[in-house]
Amino acid sequence: MKAPSLALKRLDRTVEKSVTGTVGAQESRQVRSWNVVSWLGYIRTNEANMTFCKSALAIAAICVAVGCSGSSTSSSSSSTSTTGATGSTSTSGSTGASTSSSTTGHASSSASSTTGTSSSSSSTTGTSSSSTGGTSGASCSAADAQFTSTDQNEYWSDGDFGVFDHQWNCQSQGGQVNCGSETLYACSYSSWYVTANMPAGNTAVATYPDVQENFNDVAVSSFNTITSSFAEQSPHVGDYEAAYDIWLNGVASNGSNEVMVWVDNYNQVPAGNVGGTTEISGVTWQVWTTDDHSYIAFVPAANITSGNVDLLAMFNYLINLGWISQSSVLDQVCFGFEICSTNGQDGTFTVSNFSLTAN
Repeated sequence: MKAPSLALKRLDRTVEKSVTGTVGAQESRQVRSWNVVSWLGYIRTNEANMTFCKSALAIAAICVAVGCSGSSTSSSSSSTSTTGATGSTSTSGSTGASTSSSTTGHASSSASSTTGTSSSSSSTTGTSSSSTGGTSGASCSAADAQFTSTDQNEYWSDGDFGVFDHQWNCQSQGGQVNCGSETLYACSYSSWYVTANMPAGNTAVATYPDVQENFNDVAVSSFNTITSSFAEQSPHVGDYEAAYDIWLNGVASNGSNEVMVWVDNYNQVPAGNVGGTTEISGVTWQVWTTDDHSYIAFVPAANITSGNVDLLAMFNYLINLGWISQSSVLDQVCFGFEICSTNGQDGTFTVSNFSLTAN
């Protein structure tokens, strides 16, 4: 995020929670309603099935009498082919809604290879796989989503985490950008995606859909570990980056430090200048900073779409440079996409895995 506009619209998590109410407790359920018409249809269907079964038995008896092994094999093969098609249809049906773009399609293909194996063994397993679409590493689909947001700045709680459709810099929110549409679908905090349409040529951050965990001024020095894993995919159109956005010493307030970790950059440039280079988690990072170190960004030499990041090592690096105080406290850790432009077309941004360990 470009630092000068940042403090204008970012919200404290306590305010965000007030937006959500009890959305996280909602579940989507289907209830079948049986009435007289339904029962008549059921009976007629079963009458037709009985007629088919009687015909099948008669044919089987003729086959036993005269021998028709070739036809029997052909029928069996046809049955196997039908079962296979049913399995694949069930699998693609559960992920089909997420293939609204090539980006989400890639995410679906990695998950469907596992799901496909399950569904080939039994249709029941295939159904079970689609219902666990919110687990880490699996792709989320609109059909499986536990939370859907088209409203600006809507927030959904999932355990210790929240998924936030943070359209903070849109003109309708008093911001700078004439934003297009944006819809977020979340199966869990670690499996969600957003489809956004932001104006061509825009270079100011318009939205930051993200997953986040809040901390209450916990001293950085008190942690033994702060590590995170992620996996994401993006459309490679327009102007954006996938990034951690971490707040120390307050959230977008006077005296706070914003520490970003960019992992997948497409046409964005951090605020400030390069102030150092370091290797952390096996990655070489350029470290950008403003003069007052209120904004700091770790930017990798090459884009990363999945991996593990040692956040505590980054904080300690900054403390050793004197860029942040030794008494710094952790307030919030977010991961998402700073979206400026999608060239005026729909672009899909997917998080298929996210974890945060802090102790």
